[in-house]
Amino acid sequence: SLLATVSHELKTPLTSILGYSEMLSEQLVGPLNDEQREYLRTIHDRGMHLLNMITGLLDMSKLELGTLSMKRSNGKPLELAREVATTMLPIAKKRNVTLLFECTEERFETRFDPVRLGQVITNVVENAIKFTPDGGKVLLSDRIVEAYEGDEGDVGFALTAVPKQFYELRVLDNGVGIPEHLRDRIFDAFYQVDSSTTRGHGGTGLGLAIAKRVIEAHGGTIEAKPNEPQGTMFLIRIPANDGARKSIPSVALFSSSLPPEGTDTGDPFP
Repeated sequence: SLLATVSHELKTPLTSILGYSEMLSEQLVGPLNDEQREYLRTIHDRGMHLLNMITGLLDMSKLELGTLSMKRSNGKPLELAREVATTMLPIAKKRNVTLLFECTEERFETRFDPVRLGQVITNVVENAIKFTPDGGKVLLSDRIVEAYEGDEGDVGFALTAVPKQFYELRVLDNGVGIPEHLRDRIFDAFYQVDSSTTRGHGGTGLGLAIAKRVIEAHGGTIEAKPNEPQGTMFLIRIPANDGARKSIPSVALFSSSLPPEGTDTGDPFP
């Protein structure tokens, strides 16, 4: 597609720009003064932001074509969440936000794509840090919940004994929060709750749209709820190994370019 082609062509020179900025920052071609180092940090930070946007566009183009796939393996979601928290800790410190990790469900193990699920958790945690004010807190916690069939066949969640277990990762912040009537729309492609605020923090409105489809392909759910008295709580649920395996849902972005209904796009979990 045009989107994929343009995104790929942008990614190649940008990678080169980032590489040269890193070499200059490491003073491989000569010493730098403080002002020069600050300029290079700005170049690198803005370049990484642009690279993340391009990567998101490439993933969305794959979603549009129905070609985004996953490779699952056995693992512990808690360990993946810990890796993300460790990676995001310097970013939180830079923004004067306290990042707390209080996950305890060490024993829960299931099949998931560590790359795709890691991207989802990273996106949610990064958003929480971005929209948390100076001196605020972001908390990662977890628990095991169990699914049950509702009266109309809907899947609900409870802490009582029921057929299917889910690992639930909670990401809580005390930031600006999301109005109730917009909590479902944040998972739409390119949707931004407040474009002026989002632009000030960086973002395209792609991360959560991709996250929703990746989590659904795992047989799980992702949703946003209020974190009383202020902020947002994201709930990411991944089922135990008896959960259904699904293809990543396609999405129409700009035109009706989806594969015909019933097209076999192959097993996404080789």
